[in-house]
Amino acid sequence: MLLTVGAPFALLGGYAALTVLLNAKPVDSVIVSARRMAPEHLNNLEVLCTNCQVMLSRLQIALQPIVDAQEARPAPCVVLHQAKSQRLRVPFEP
Repeated sequence: MLLTVGAPFALLGGYAALTVLLNAKPVDSVIVSARRMAPEHLNNLEVLCTNCQVMLSRLQIALQPIVDAQEARPAPCVVLHQAKSQRLRVPFEP
């Protein structure tokens, strides 16, 4: 079982419910999805997960810049027109 915890224990019943779940169910991992969490709340989760032998992780989503708008050279814009019956195929290179 995988549990996701949002802003300070945004789980029905809060920290008490999380404690009951971790002690009663076979939970493999708890994921913290809150961007910010008070240090004492995070510490409580660390202690709880350590005592219950459950993995604790934080989900982080970030944007990686590909083109910096400030450094990009101005170039003419290209507009592609396409008939409804045709599909535009663009090769994908990983």
